[in-house]
Amino acid sequence: MKTIHFFWFSFFYALSILYLTITTPITPYEAQLLYGSKNLAQTFMVWGNALIDSFVGLRLYTLFFGALSIGLFYILSQNKFTTLVFMLLPGVMIAVSMANMTIIVLPLVLLFVLAYQRGFFWILPIVMFFLFVIDETSILFFIATLLFGVFNKIRFLTTLSATFLIAFLILSKGIEIKGDVFSGHFVDIFGLYASIFSPFLFLYFFYTLYRIALREKKELIWYIAFTAFITSLLLSISQKVNLDDYAPYVLPAILVMLDLFYRTIGVRLPKFRHKYKMGLYIIFGFLVIGATVTVLHQPLYYSGIFPQKKHFAHTIYRVYENARYLKSQHRTCIDGDIKKSEILQYRYYQLPPCKEL
Repeated sequence: MKTIHFFWFSFFYALSILYLTITTPITPYEAQLLYGSKNLAQTFMVWGNALIDSFVGLRLYTLFFGALSIGLFYILSQNKFTTLVFMLLPGVMIAVSMANMTIIVLPLVLLFVLAYQRGFFWILPIVMFFLFVIDETSILFFIATLLFGVFNKIRFLTTLSATFLIAFLILSKGIEIKGDVFSGHFVDIFGLYASIFSPFLFLYFFYTLYRIALREKKELIWYIAFTAFITSLLLSISQKVNLDDYAPYVLPAILVMLDLFYRTIGVRLPKFRHKYKMGLYIIFGFLVIGATVTVLHQPLYYSGIFPQKKHFAHTIYRVYENARYLKSQHRTCIDGDIKKSEILQYRYYQLPPCKEL
């Protein structure tokens, strides 16, 4: 891919992300994060909203960490097309434009891998410390790095990882395991992964993890993604899994996925590469279409082309439109039947339930 094409794509991508950040009303997940959580993302949302009292204020930090993640990914991949695929992943687009914890953890994971590959080993304990402090799901990251260190006989990485795992045990931190066996969430987890990768890419993600496990060289990114993926599958048997906890550890796997693809077509004669390239172009085309629908979801919602009640963003805009109407009527609270998931959204618009007043 030519540099000029990559530049223009990145320019329009940045404009699209900025448009989403400014125009999309607060989502149920963001409202829960803002009012029902006590983590670093919630702190950044409060600071940003104090600086700019609008939707973009809530998401200021995602723009910074998103740009940082894409920059680190490009340095890791050294490939413009691979970086474009990463940028167009549904999970990455949502993480960059909407408030979440994924976009804070993701650049730390990428920085760790980059520092290890470049030999900047003094950075590793610093990154590991930040992951330990801000994300309890990072226990999977430390398990992955421990396994990588043990199997590759890297003593300092094994020692570091074991130290942080012991700290997890001492402080009783980590992933909470609960629920009943066969609770019905196992099938749902595949749909969630398909939503952050896109269906076709998720199938290739699954195939890549499987093939590398059998006969390919296992890189650090593979250990991280494989550990997070398998753990999420096992936990989904008995409980509902929040994919936001696992996304920053599986999304970087696009590096090993496309690396495997390039090596696969590289060993074939040119006349046999056509079907592989066509498959890649088809998947890239679906990513572009999906990204376009995501960016234009608001005009599509108001266009009437699709029934609004069946639109994926209906839960966002129903509350937003109702809040605007109540504000125009000088109402200070919301009455009637309110879904529990909507109460915090109305709170952002300064419309508490009337029964509480």
